[in-house]
Amino acid sequence: MILNPLGLEPTWPRVYTSVSIGGTSLLIIAIMMWRTRKAQKRDIYKPSTLFAEAFGLESDEGAESTAPEEPDLQKSVAAPRNTEKSLSWSFTPEEAARVRTPRFYAAAAVLALISSACMVLALISYIVLTNWDDGQRRAVIGDDVGALVCYTKALRVNPQQPKTHLLIAKSQLASGKTNAAIEELRWIVRRRPDVVDAAVILGDALETIGRPAEAVTAYQSALKVDQYNPAYLIGLGTALEQVGRLDEADTAYEKAILIDKNNVTAHCKLGSLLIITNHMDEGLAHCKKAVSLNPKSVLAQNALGIAYAHFGEFDKAILCLRKATLLSADFPVAWYDLGVIFEKMNDKARAIDSFRSCASLLPHNAAEILCVNGAKAELQKLAPSKK
Repeated sequence: MILNPLGLEPTWPRVYTSVSIGGTSLLIIAIMMWRTRKAQKRDIYKPSTLFAEAFGLESDEGAESTAPEEPDLQKSVAAPRNTEKSLSWSFTPEEAARVRTPRFYAAAAVLALISSACMVLALISYIVLTNWDDGQRRAVIGDDVGALVCYTKALRVNPQQPKTHLLIAKSQLASGKTNAAIEELRWIVRRRPDVVDAAVILGDALETIGRPAEAVTAYQSALKVDQYNPAYLIGLGTALEQVGRLDEADTAYEKAILIDKNNVTAHCKLGSLLIITNHMDEGLAHCKKAVSLNPKSVLAQNALGIAYAHFGEFDKAILCLRKATLLSADFPVAWYDLGVIFEKMNDKARAIDSFRSCASLLPHNAAEILCVNGAKAELQKLAPSKK
């Protein structure tokens, strides 16, 4: 069932508007019926005539009285014309009944249709909105399964609503059902490419499960709708970097910085990429810029730490990475990088502690998955488990 032909997202103001329009239409119909009833009591609208005219039949009763009379041309020419009377009573009461009755029924039918449509739309919107609100409340308290049940109820009422599919996909991602979420997101991207959030979340999900080539396509779809969005460019650059298209990734990050010069994530990503491609000084400058823009950014502190490590300044690198772990203890990348640095410094004990901290965390994207798996591999090498 499609909520409305315009594809508008249901909102509470639209529910109130639909109810108002439907109620007004019913009120108008009631007034029309009341006025018609009064007219019938005055014998202007005869019931038999009303019935006959409503169904296109000839009325037997009063057939002679309703027959048109031959106009008196001389009288009509000689007599002065009363414009007001001519406009209001150009027909006899019986003739007026025949003219007005079909109009009345047509108007009443149109108003009844409008009222019914508005009330149905209001009811559907009410069901969808209440389930959305209930689902979002459950998601806030961590009840992803309950939220998914609520969103599914909303989907049964209106299967074509993209926001419902998007909410379902987010709940599925939160509960670990990544493949199911990807299918929901693909449905939205195919039918409603203007819902760019779906394309971006799809790209993130594909990166998480190690399918960056498909993520590139998803981000490119989002950029077709909004080519000046820094977040989409950063996502595209990350996916391009994972498939080895480093020059294109560099271009995407630079475009993001041109659009938003103070974008911390763009500076971090570009700085890290430049260091990997041996543009050390320029990469370090971007990492320092990111930290100056937001010293409390975990990503910025981590990027600067890695930059210092490439320059061999391990003390500065450890300081930045420690700050990153203090800002967010569940960021696996910082713990892994710390372990790598300690291992280079031949500090086996602290390297093992860092790798264990990394391996104990739950990864949320492709980079974190690589770090967690790498930490587990390093632990097997540094401190093999006894069987």
